Amino acid sequence: MLSAAPDTVFSIPLTTLRADQVTGESDVGVGFIGSEKFVGDPANTALKFFLNIEQRENVPWPVVLAGASGTGKTALALSIASRVIQNQENPAAIFSASGFRRRFATAVDTNSCDQFHDSLASASLLFIDNLHLLSGFDTVQNQLTAVLDRFAEQEKPVLFTVNEKFLDPDCLSHRLVSRLSGGLCVNVHPPGSSAREKIVSDFSQRCSLELSDEAKLFLADELKLTYPKIRSILANLSNWLQSDVSNYQGGPVEKVLIAEYLDTRKQSNFKVIDFIIQEVADSFKLKPAEIKSSSRKQSIVMARGIAIYFLRNTLCISFSRIGEVFGGRDHSTIIHAENKISKLIKNQSTELIEKVDRIQRSIQEKGILDIGS
Repeated sequence: MLSAAPDTVFSIPLTTLRADQVTGESDVGVGFIGSEKFVGDPANTALKFFLNIEQRENVPWPVVLAGASGTGKTALALSIASRVIQNQENPAAIFSASGFRRRFATAVDTNSCDQFHDSLASASLLFIDNLHLLSGFDTVQNQLTAVLDRFAEQEKPVLFTVNEKFLDPDCLSHRLVSRLSGGLCVNVHPPGSSAREKIVSDFSQRCSLELSDEAKLFLADELKLTYPKIRSILANLSNWLQSDVSNYQGGPVEKVLIAEYLDTRKQSNFKVIDFIIQEVADSFKLKPAEIKSSSRKQSIVMARGIAIYFLRNTLCISFSRIGEVFGGRDHSTIIHAENKISKLIKNQSTELIEKVDRIQRSIQEKGILDIGS
């Protein structure tokens, strides 16, 4: 296992894959734009790894980026992919785990599995996001194992992201795990306090955002987030100062104004939560108030569990905070509800999986997650 200490100070390059670099089947967003330089101790093992990725030297594929939800694994994987396939003629094949499973199911239904395999084999790179969500889908895992063998024969790059559930010994088949063990697993950590201070200081200078020293420390302490999210918040802060703060006359931004901005942002996040609950309610033909109620009616309990599942896994909200959203429920009750839905998905509850997929696609298509960014 290759890991970096939580306080390691280095940034990752964030670039975007052009439309012509990705197959039309991709269902993973590629919206990070820009190019950042590495910052950190040259002796750091994680830094060495990322530099090797960019230079394509001695990289043992497949590469698995492991970490809890919200650590920025997907952004890092897409950035790595953009550098690895630059100047390649063929596009990359990029899927979420559920997207890969749906595409394989379509191939089975249309008797076109060979064509699906051939289209994947012609790709310059394969990336599957949240691989652990293939847990329980043994047939799909077997097909993926065969695909990995073809990529290995052609020495093509393969990337996966997984979260802490990947540590469950029964999560994936032994055959698939054996293919992954031949590559490299990197533990991805969110920035620690000193890293966040470095990020805030560097990026604020880059976007001509003058912050007082107190404001910088305040932001570093408040923004316990991944690098892409911190960067996005700072960019939005700059825009907010220019467009929404009539009495801002320039000069160093003080802590009190930062606190006002973060409070405004928090209100936007409340909107995202409400929109997600509304999407779930619509799919069950219910009202949001019914989902938040104490009703034990089976359809309402199921809808409530799915809403909790989305808030936890999409927004990475704490169980205690979700409990507050649902009328002050205890965090243990929220954990139980989320675990129940996760278990049903793992046990291949087809009806539930299809409903969750539909809600997820609707959230993505409407850009709900962009509201609070």
